Amino acid sequence: MNKTSGAFFLSAGFHLLLILCFILFKGKLGAVETPMIIDFSIEKPPTLPEAEKTPEPPKRPISNMPVQKAIVNPQELFPDTAQADTLPGKSASTETEKTAPTESSQDSLARLKAAYVKANYTRIRDQVYEALTYPEAAREKGMEGSLLLSFWVHCDGRVDNIRLLESSGYKTLDEIALEAVRLSAPYPLSPKKVEIRLPVVFRLE
Repeated sequence: MNKTSGAFFLSAGFHLLLILCFILFKGKLGAVETPMIIDFSIEKPPTLPEAEKTPEPPKRPISNMPVQKAIVNPQELFPDTAQADTLPGKSASTETEKTAPTESSQDSLARLKAAYVKANYTRIRDQVYEALTYPEAAREKGMEGSLLLSFWVHCDGRVDNIRLLESSGYKTLDEIALEAVRLSAPYPLSPKKVEIRLPVVFRLE
């Protein structure tokens, strides 16, 4: 009986020890922390729905489009000119008649000058030739030649604007002829200012 009781207690103690060990081992397993897992992957933003595209209207071909030309009113660009053309009492023909001498007056003036030259040319020439001198020094050097003079005779017989149109080739002879025209004034009275052209000849005999 004692052996049986001892074996029972020994078996009960052994089982009790196993139970305690199991309890302790289970508690340690429960105390172990569960590891934390962190995801470093970048989260993509939610994609927005694309906006509906408005269909573009069909383009008309350029070649089919009509070309528009600008129409300009000349009166808008030049109002003064347009108004001047329409002003009453002012015309080109009227102004021309006021400013330009009539053809009959020009003809009468030309006839007066021609008549004066015809009537007095010989007298004027003789007056100039009488005032001419032929210096002895020019004769000794053999200077001779012809020249053409131009001068204006006024209504009172005065003379001015004496010019040498053609030279004799010698300055001495040219100056003698110009001086003779000055010394010969006054000339016959003229109804209008008249131009006289007079040739002068220097010739050795």
